[in-house]
Amino acid sequence: MIQAYIRGSSNKPAVSTSGAKFSVTSGPAPHATAAELVRQQERLYRDQDSDEAELRDEPKAPRFNGGSSSEQTTAAAAHRDGYQLCQAALGRLANNAEYKEWFGEYTGERFQVVKGNFADVRDRMKADTYTYDLTDRNPSLYGYTYWDSKTIWLCGAFWTAAGTGQDSKPGVIVHEHTHSDAHTSDHAYGPPACRSLARNDPDRAVRNADSHEYYAEGI
Repeated sequence: MIQAYIRGSSNKPAVSTSGAKFSVTSGPAPHATAAELVRQQERLYRDQDSDEAELRDEPKAPRFNGGSSSEQTTAAAAHRDGYQLCQAALGRLANNAEYKEWFGEYTGERFQVVKGNFADVRDRMKADTYTYDLTDRNPSLYGYTYWDSKTIWLCGAFWTAAGTGQDSKPGVIVHEHTHSDAHTSDHAYGPPACRSLARNDPDRAVRNADSHEYYAEGI
């Protein structure tokens, strides 16, 4: 039999709790201070934000160096659309005619290289904050970057590129991110040269930035 006593009233009779049932529920600690309650609520909000961010299918918002507000808005839209192109490419990647057109004869090893490249771009765009430098106006360049860099320069030709299709603004984003995120190179430029590279040198095709761009663009 369990007996309970009321603090400070020892001369009062014991209260029998024989057969009583007890349960424990979660919640704030007894006598929690107002500050502790605020901290608990803040932790709850942080956990919710983290879960929602993980579920959202979008990249981290980029930063910018230079450019007008409208140019920054355009580049931010291309950043989001390029991420979606990468996601779509991963979703449809298969041993089929489209794969062969841009990456050449199928082998399991080469296929995994391509899959890994697109996955690296997706994962880093979702996890890292990139800066787009809009100060280089060279009209002969779409953009450039370096391996492992979190800065990508968007140049003069980027601003005249279409919003969809071949050599689009989102396609340029994919191209440059395969350089920075997946260590691709520029073995061939343009659809004809990329198709030729796929036929004649698939080992280099699976590491060629333009080949990834054209596959992602679905042209």
